[in-house]
Amino acid sequence: MFTQTHLLISATLWARPGARIATIAGFAGTLFPDSDVWVMFFVERLNGSKGCEVFHYRYWEELWVTLQSVLNTIHTRASIG
Repeated sequence: MFTQTHLLISATLWARPGARIATIAGFAGTLFPDSDVWVMFFVERLNGSKGCEVFHYRYWEELWVTLQSVLNTIHTRASIG
């Protein structure tokens, strides 16, 4: 899933007038599962990879795929309760 999709789902489920804590928690839940992708992008760019190389090749390396799986599993389990 993409960060934009996480944002839309979280906004739909959690954003409520007057429920600031729930809205903040929902927003954090939006960013958490994709935080590894942003870290990966910046780390790989700092190491000299081109933007297209990051998402065509580096994104699929075992380290990053494993981290994505772990973070998305945590997010899914937290969402289910």
